[in-house]
Amino acid sequence: MHPPVLNAVLDAASELAATGKPIPGRKRVRIVVAGAPPPTTTIERTEVELGWEFVQIYGLTETAPADHDQPQSHRVRQALVV
Repeated sequence: MHPPVLNAVLDAASELAATGKPIPGRKRVRIVVAGAPPPTTTIERTEVELGWEFVQIYGLTETAPADHDQPQSHRVRQALVV
């Protein structure tokens, strides 16, 4: 996910929370960000406010199985991050 898109999602989630509505995907969504990492506050807000898992990948991302549909095991996640 591109960091500006993630910021837009965070802003929309803040509006939902202000009206007492639940955040869609809480504890069920994992996002993958490649390239330069977003600010630490964005990562923290993603995990705390949205309840989404944040995965940062880098290096040869064009060869990584990041487009695979099935949930990743801990072993695969470590391989992506290393």
